[in-house]
Formats: sequence, structure tokens, C-alpha cells
Amino acid sequence: MKKKYLNIIVIIYIVLQSILGYFIQMVSDEKWIILSYTLVSLAFLFNLVFISKSKSFIYTFIALLFTLVADFFLVVLQEHYLYGVLAFLVVQTFYFLRILHEENNNKLKKIHLTIRIFSSFLGLIIPILILKDSLDLLSIASVICYINLLLNVIFSFINLKTDKLGILFSIGLLLFSLCDLVVGIYNITDYIKINENSFLYDIIYNDLN
Repeated sequence: MKKKYLNIIVIIYIVLQSILGYFIQMVSDEKWIILSYTLVSLAFLFNLVFISKSKSFIYTFIALLFTLVADFFLVVLQEHYLYGVLAFLVVQTFYFLRILHEENNNKLKKIHLTIRIFSSFLGLIIPILILKDSLDLLSIASVICYINLLLNVIFSFINLKTDKLGILFSIGLLLFSLCDLVVGIYNITDYIKINENSFLYDIIYNDLN
């Protein structure tokens, strides 16, 4: 595809996502579900513009496909949250495979793999040590998923390409991590009691009210 057409498509995509993101903040629950899932679907369709046989495209395609699956449970149905989080874990796994595939430095690859394995192990241990009686599969899957998302953000910027797609990919993962951080903050009270005098308590309950 010619560069000028690609630039136009990227601009249109960003504008549409920005408009949808704005209206999502202004509408009722039912419309919020529709607009939110439309936003995710647009990301999937946008990826098809760059369809190819490359491994990077295939990994991204599968990741976005499972994003649709995950958000179907988390956004549309708003139930079976474990299935949604497990689908997001698949998403982060395929983003990891894309990032690893694009790493040209073998030493960096080994460091990446070592950190990834160790961090995923921590993601299993930390909930067990902290949550104890309130521990469940959802909390373990959520922690492991978020750790892998953060690592994807870090290594995508380390390997940042100068092309627009590489930049959009890294920025997209960063925004993804911030979004999940907010979701995690609002749901943390299901597992941990928050002190009423804490800053985190003010963020959660003042915003909800």
C-alpha cells in the first residue's frame, strides 16, 4: 500500500478511536457496551489493512482476535471473568511472541526470556502470599496477565521501530496497561481491604460516587 494512503488510514483510525473514546465517557451502560466493543473491533479491522504472511502480522492478528473474545466476556456479557482474563493472557502471549520475533539481538532475547519466566513465576507466587484466604484462579490469572502486559510494554519500547506501525504498537500496549491498571484498582477491594484514610481509598470511592 502506498505510504500516503497508509498515512490517511492511520489518521482516520486515530480520529475514529478518539471520537469513540470520548462518547464512551458520556453515554449510558447499554450504549457504553456497544461503543466499547466497537472500539475494540475497529482495532481488529485496522490490523487487517496490513495483512501479510509475516509472523509479526500473524501474531498480532491472533492477539487481536483473542482480544475480541476476552472483551466479549468482560464487556458484553460482563460475566465469566476468568475466561476473559485467560483470553487476555493468550493475547499477551502472542504479543510477546511478536516482540521476541522482532528482537535482533540474541543476548537481549535470552535476557527477555529469563525475565519473562522469572516474572511469570512471581505472578503465581505473589497472589498466594498476599491474598491467602481470598485467593482464586481469577486473581492469579490477572496478576500473571498484567505482569506479561507490562513486560510487553517495556520490551516493545526497547525494540521500538522507527515506522508508524511500530510506534502505534508500543503506544497501544502502554495505553492497554494503563487501562488495565485502572480496572485493577477498582476491583482490588474484592480481595484486599483498603484503609479508609489511604490515597487509594479516595481514588476508588470518590470517583465511584
